[in-house]
This record gives sequence, C-alpha cells and structure tokens, in this order.
Amino acid sequence: MTKPIDDPYLDPQTGVLKNRAGITDAATLKQHEAMWASAGSVRWASRPEANSYDLDHLQKIHARLYGETYEWAGKTRTTDKDRNGIAHTSPQQIDANAKALFAQLQAEKKTLDKADPEAFAQRAGHYMGELTKLEPFREGSIRTQQVFMSQMARDAGYNIEWHKVDRVQMAFAQTKAMEGNYKPFEAIFKDHLKERSIEAREKDGRQDKDVIAVQAIQKNRDSLDRMERSYPETAQKTHAEISTARVMLNSLEYAVRNKSPEVALTHDPSAPSKTKEFQAIPVQISSRNSLVMVKQSIHAVERAGTTVHHELSQQWHSKRELQVGREKA
Repeated sequence: MTKPIDDPYLDPQTGVLKNRAGITDAATLKQHEAMWASAGSVRWASRPEANSYDLDHLQKIHARLYGETYEWAGKTRTTDKDRNGIAHTSPQQIDANAKALFAQLQAEKKTLDKADPEAFAQRAGHYMGELTKLEPFREGSIRTQQVFMSQMARDAGYNIEWHKVDRVQMAFAQTKAMEGNYKPFEAIFKDHLKERSIEAREKDGRQDKDVIAVQAIQKNRDSLDRMERSYPETAQKTHAEISTARVMLNSLEYAVRNKSPEVALTHDPSAPSKTKEFQAIPVQISSRNSLVMVKQSIHAVERAGTTVHHELSQQWHSKRELQVGREKA
C-alpha cells in the first residue's frame, strides 16, 4: 500500500510540487522552474529593488524568481525540511531567526560596503551559511540567496561569478553549512568575487578612491581640452605644454586602472607604466593652469594608493590648489 503524502506542497497523485503550469513530471517541472527563475534573476539584476537587508527583501526576490511557477512564491514555508538528516530552521522559528540574522547584517552593512575582497568573502560566507540553515522557502531558497548575495556584493563594489561555481561545489558548501562549517562558502566567494569596473561603480554612486581619481583626471583632461581650444594655433609652446600634461594624465589614469603600486611620470606616451626603476624625464611645465591640473590629479591618484614619482619643476602654488584636489578624495 502506498504511503499517503502529507506534504501540502505536493500533488498527492504524482508526488510533484503543485505548480501553476499543471506539470506532473518532476524532471519537466525542474526545467520549467529553472527557465523562469533564470529569467527572473535577469529581470531582478536589471531592475533591482533597494536592498532592505531583511526577510521581506528575500521574499520579494523569491516572488520575482518563482512567481511564474508556484502560487506560494515569496511566502515562507509551513513544513519542516532537512538536509542529510539535519533539520533546517522550523517554520515556527523562521521569522524570529531571520530577524536576528538580518539585524546582525544591518549592523555591519557600512563595514561590508567598504570591505576588501578577503574580508567581504569571509562575512559573505557566514551569511550564506546562516541563510542555508534558515532555508526560508519550500523550494528555491539557494537561488534566492545567490541573488540576494549578488546584490549585497554589488553594494560593496563587487560581482559574484556564480556561473563558475559547479553544482557539486555548491552542494558540498550547503551540506557543510548545515554542520556549522561556513569555510566552503567562504572559499566560493574568495574564488569568484570580482571587483566591478570603475565605470560601473561610478554609475552605482560609489565614492571609492580609484573612482574619485579617475573622475578628477577626466575633469582636468576636459579643462586642458578647453584651454587648448582657447589659445591660437600660433601659441606653439602652450599647445606643447598642454599635450605634455595630457600624456601625464593618461599615465596617471593607466596606473589607477591597473592598480599599479607606483608610477613615474614621463612625457613618453609609449611607457605609461614606468616606475621609479626608470629615470623619469624632467618635465618642464611653466603654465600655471596646466601644472595645477596635473598636480591635482597626482594627489587624487596617490589617495587611491599609487605612489607617483615625478620631477615637476615647480612647487605647489598654494594650499587652495591642494584643497581642490581633495574635494572628493
């Protein structure tokens, strides 16, 4: 005699999860679910809602991913679940446990947003493990967690390359998390965390030091372009100095984008990454405006972590000029 199915999420006749499409075959349902969840992930990534870092936000993601497949999408489960005999949080404790977990996350949000990759990976592994134990939904919790963590990483200036994580690695991390070991999840984040481009982080409104440096360089480059247009073509010396300053700005930007620890300024455009091992060519810029723009850019670049070696022939003109370079740095 067949044992009756007491799981309200399952069709009693087929043992398959009840679904909007009326699919009665488990393999077909998996394909259907994956297709719509993938589409939902793309839609969420293109138009995400502001992350409130709470259970409500997790539910919104789940609803977006699984709303086409299950009527209960976005609602926490009402039945017990386990993984390899270890029970997930009971339905009665999901809300309370989630509240405590997300309170902890919210408390360190500002720190996470400024964390270096290693520190972020360590904390992300912790929260991924805790969410795995929580398992808020009857189906689709892990994919929902991935979208949630991707949004959290983006807030910190990173992308997570989930497509490079294989199923075996993910399943192993889930199993270990249930035992209280979050190291496998931490390793996944360390291996697949990638810093977003300067342009992407600028669009996100981040004020990272390399973003600020590139903004300062571009602002000064634009100013040089306007200066060049304002001088007659007969002013050959001025145009030559502007050209030299522009090459120096290009060298500075190259160093920032490539995270070079140091760079030596030179007006040789073929060697933008020369460092102090090379002899920097003495640069003669007598134009006060051109010199100020270069020096402001140098200050912003050094704030971003790159040491700049140069032989500019004049000293800083005034504290005010330095302050201009510090406006965003």
